[in-house]
Amino acid sequence: MMKKFLKKSYIILPHILLAAVLASTALQAEFPKDTTGFTVLSVLLAAVEAALIIRRKKWSAYGITAIVYGLILIWSLYPVINGRESFLFPPPQRISAIFVLDILVILKSIVSSLWLLLLSFVIALILGIGLGMICGKVKRLQNVVMPIARVLSPVPALIYAPYVVAVMPNFTLAALFIITSGLFYPILINVIVTLQHFDPKLRDASDVMGLGLKSTIVNIYLPYCMPSLFNTLAMQISNAFLLLIGAELMGMDSGLGWYVKYNSDFSDYVRVIAGFIVIGMIIAVVNTGLQKLRAKILLWQSAEQ
Repeated sequence: MMKKFLKKSYIILPHILLAAVLASTALQAEFPKDTTGFTVLSVLLAAVEAALIIRRKKWSAYGITAIVYGLILIWSLYPVINGRESFLFPPPQRISAIFVLDILVILKSIVSSLWLLLLSFVIALILGIGLGMICGKVKRLQNVVMPIARVLSPVPALIYAPYVVAVMPNFTLAALFIITSGLFYPILINVIVTLQHFDPKLRDASDVMGLGLKSTIVNIYLPYCMPSLFNTLAMQISNAFLLLIGAELMGMDSGLGWYVKYNSDFSDYVRVIAGFIVIGMIIAVVNTGLQKLRAKILLWQSAEQ
């Protein structure tokens, strides 16, 4: 009996919290000033509720949704708890209104940041995988490159910022260099370390078959490194966004980092928090996309699971 009660409570809890959030924001909203914000917030919460209904068979969906609703509810009740509204903690409906008021600026910032991030990832992957594969084939080169990579890898890429900004012709190239350098060494080290555990018999077989360097890398080394490489990329996503935001703060005139910094300079914390939310959503989308890409490329692992 108790188990059934707890199960039903767990399922009903997100819906109760949703009703509490809507009631709290509606009672505190200043209409018609907050009409847009309250409408946008209601639409966003309705989208979350629809996603919960679609994925209702997944037990974790109820827990995640309840936590999201709970945090929004606590945030909305802060003025009541504090006794007055704080400009550091603006109501949820004021934040959601920014997604309409600043939609063009936010979309431009997202495109700018994702383009810079994608280009950095591509360059880092090409250089890291390429050099790592060659080092896996040529042992002497590996003995030279690996110690250097282990020394430079722990150094935060943002520490190069003052010098890079002075050397590079513009802020975009400076940001590209900083992000790429921060991603390059983990990828390089991952490929080299993975190939160090490569079965010597397979390496000997490729030598006996007379496979050239290109064929060995493309047909043997690269598929062998893909699983661990995807694990490294998944762990580097947060680091990449940290580098991206830090690089955009140096003086760029677009991007999510610029959007947050620009509005924080004017103490516009409504837009600052909206920027935080957008960054979090983009990271979640990128992580989900990376997982789906992994499932499509590593078909043999999907079949085993």
